[in-house]
Amino acid sequence: MLLQAEEAIKQAKIREISSHYPDLKTAGKYLTYGNALRLEQHHDIAQQNQFRLSNIKQSLDANQKKLDEFKKHQKMVHVEKEHVSTINKEVEKLSSVEKKLNELDRSPGEKAKRLVSKKARQDYE
Repeated sequence: MLLQAEEAIKQAKIREISSHYPDLKTAGKYLTYGNALRLEQHHDIAQQNQFRLSNIKQSLDANQKKLDEFKKHQKMVHVEKEHVSTINKEVEKLSSVEKKLNELDRSPGEKAKRLVSKKARQDYE
């Protein structure tokens, strides 16, 4: 009677452990009590493990969002660098024109040319 009770407790434990694994429900009668205890340890460790597939997927998704955000900022920086480069070129052009205008304004001969020659006046303007 005591052996039967012990066997019933072991079978209940085997059923409980095999319930975590749908593939083992039909194999429960071939699963020994010792193997069931080892399987339970494995199940407990797997439950505590942080590297579950869902956690990894969430982490990957979060990192992908950060990467997308970084790429967006990187693209914005690249566009701004192009704008700054274009503005620098324009400033250099304006600076050279201003320098040339200053030279033309300081030269009395150039002023006289502009008064007489229509082409010189158009070039100056």
